[in-house]
Amino acid sequence: MNAKHLTGAGLGFRRELISELKSAVPAAISFFEIAPENWIDIGELPVRELRSFTERYPFVCHGLSLSIGSPLPLDEVLLRKIRQFLDQHQAVLYTEHLSYCSDEGHLYVG
Repeated sequence: MNAKHLTGAGLGFRRELISELKSAVPAAISFFEIAPENWIDIGELPVRELRSFTERYPFVCHGLSLSIGSPLPLDEVLLRKIRQFLDQHQAVLYTEHLSYCSDEGHLYVG
């Protein structure tokens, strides 16, 4: 699905919802939203379960930890992991906070 044609209602995809969503995804749900950081480096089983959904439904991603506003350099390791995640799960859209969220501080602009 092309991000330009993504319409309808989305649902934040959480591990706690997987068992219920396995039995049925409500027709009102057009896509899912997910934070890649919550799924990177968590082990094979949860990622395999996620993949069973990303193969069938459109997913958009919203990052929480890139810390674009920080005085520190961008975390290139995290950037590579996010890129790999987006490719692996065929995410149609990625957004990120314009925020400072490292060095024990958070400042979100929105």
